[in-house]
Amino acid sequence: MSAPGGYDGDQGKRRSLLIWYAGADTRLLKSPTDRLRYTCLGGAVLFTAAIAGVSMFDAVHMALRVPILVQLGVAVVWFVGISNLDRWFVTSMSLRHVQPGPWDDVASEGGKLRMALPRVAMALLLGFLVSTPLTLQIFDSEIQQEIQQIHQNQLDSHHKQVDTGSTGRRIASLTARRDALNKVIESNGLTPDVENDPDVKALETRLAALGTQYADLSQKATCEDTGTTVDLSTCKGTTGKQGRGKWFDYYTGQADSVKAQMNTVNGQLSARRRQIVKGAKGNSATAVARARRELPTVLAELKTAQTAQDTLTAGYDRSVLRSTGLLIRIQALVRISKGSPITFVVELLLWAVLMLIDCLPMIVKLSSTPGPYENLLARQQELDENLGRRAQQAEQRADRVYIDVKADERERSAPMRARADAAAEHRLRENHRHRPRERAGRHTRHNRRPRPDGVNGADPHRPTGPKGLGPHGPRRAPKERAGVHDWPSVESTHQAYTEGGFAYTLFSRVFWLKRRYERPGR
Repeated sequence: MSAPGGYDGDQGKRRSLLIWYAGADTRLLKSPTDRLRYTCLGGAVLFTAAIAGVSMFDAVHMALRVPILVQLGVAVVWFVGISNLDRWFVTSMSLRHVQPGPWDDVASEGGKLRMALPRVAMALLLGFLVSTPLTLQIFDSEIQQEIQQIHQNQLDSHHKQVDTGSTGRRIASLTARRDALNKVIESNGLTPDVENDPDVKALETRLAALGTQYADLSQKATCEDTGTTVDLSTCKGTTGKQGRGKWFDYYTGQADSVKAQMNTVNGQLSARRRQIVKGAKGNSATAVARARRELPTVLAELKTAQTAQDTLTAGYDRSVLRSTGLLIRIQALVRISKGSPITFVVELLLWAVLMLIDCLPMIVKLSSTPGPYENLLARQQELDENLGRRAQQAEQRADRVYIDVKADERERSAPMRARADAAAEHRLRENHRHRPRERAGRHTRHNRRPRPDGVNGADPHRPTGPKGLGPHGPRRAPKERAGVHDWPSVESTHQAYTEGGFAYTLFSRVFWLKRRYERPGR
């Protein structure tokens, strides 16, 4: 017998796991039909994430060639990421069915489609990334054969480029020179090195230039005879009119003149070769000695050039043969598809199936009809929204109450502080008034000036006035420093207290007392 809520042992645990992958709230998922529906949705999410993990494992294996533990780690991370992303896809498409808000107008079919389009686009992009490694793995045998052909084409092209390059031409020249020197040595000087003679080389160069000129003139004469129907590129500069006119005669005459020059150069070349052969018969010993001296140098240069070429070629060959990653596999698959329509159709179908698998959670979510869970979820969302709004309003009211209470406290305490300040001021003034004698004696002692005679401070020549009066009238009170005896008023004290606080007021009063009673000499 199953437990309440649909959980029955291991099956209930598996179902709970699939429901978690579906992103459903188990507190609201009470209906058996809803549990079955979200179990299927969680299975689709789990299956899609598993396919993505296998695809990433193959991709890392083909591209990086790292240890298998690293491949498994990357595949697991990719599995977790894809599963969470698919869970977000399906949970973000939960629709409102009870009073949708103005920003969540998805109750209609159009709203559902607008909400699903960006998620479907992201799912298609991920599907393309996931399906590519799996497609390459399925066509692996055909791809390997095509990769070998691509490697062979690359090697042939590189070798041909090396042979026609500067190093290749240098090797060909040194090889020909080595063969010629060996031939001279083997024949004891009876086979002269005709081709390396400077005069022979100059005559051969002249003959080649005349041959090119003769071919061009002959082609233009043919173009004048036949018009421009033969070859437009080689007939450039001709009249383009068919028939043997004056230009045909001109080009024909020029070609005949060049032909005569070629015959003359051929005669000179033949004569020079005969002369070299004839001279070699009398100088065979000298030719052999010269060939023996030159041959080691030629062999050393040839070996150096061949070593450099072999090093470059071997390095390129190794890099080409190691190229078996994703890019060359995709290139091989494209070449196979172009050469075989059947392969192209099969590849397209396979790619579509894998894309469908990756979009499976979205398809299941869009094709499912809303049930009691969606209604409960909508009501729960509204309840959470109302609770959040009420909590925010309560916080705002609490802030306003706190501000009002602090303002009332300041208003009630201001008169009390003013009365306390006035009482303190009154006590200080009373204390100051009960000490006049000591203060007067201190002022008299400190303001008395020394007399010139030094006798009790009396000057016999100074005129005196009546008793108690000075020479010029009543003695004036000594001037005190500005601000020393000025006691701050109640208003200024209250203003300082409210602006700077109790510490500022206390400091100002202590400083006033210090300046008032701590006079120099006391």
